[in-house]
Amino acid sequence: MEDQQQCKLDQHFQTGNVYKADHSEQRCLVKSIALNLVVDCDLPVNIVSRPGFISHHAVTNRMYNSVDRFVMQM
Repeated sequence: MEDQQQCKLDQHFQTGNVYKADHSEQRCLVKSIALNLVVDCDLPVNIVSRPGFISHHAVTNRMYNSVDRFVMQM
C-alpha cells in the first residue's frame, strides 16, 4: 500500500530537472540556506556540499540545484 502511495506521489515530481541558477525558487532556497542555516544556526558554509544535506534536498525539493560552498560565500 505504501509503495503505491509513493508511486502516486513520485509522478508529481519532475525527475532529472533542476532549477537554473537564476530561477526565483532556486535563489530563494540559497538565500534561506545562507540566512537560516549558516547565519542563524551557525552551521559551516560547506554544509551545502555534505552528502546528508544533498540527500535532504533530494527528498524535500528534487528540483533544487545544489550549489557549492564558494557560491554560498558570494
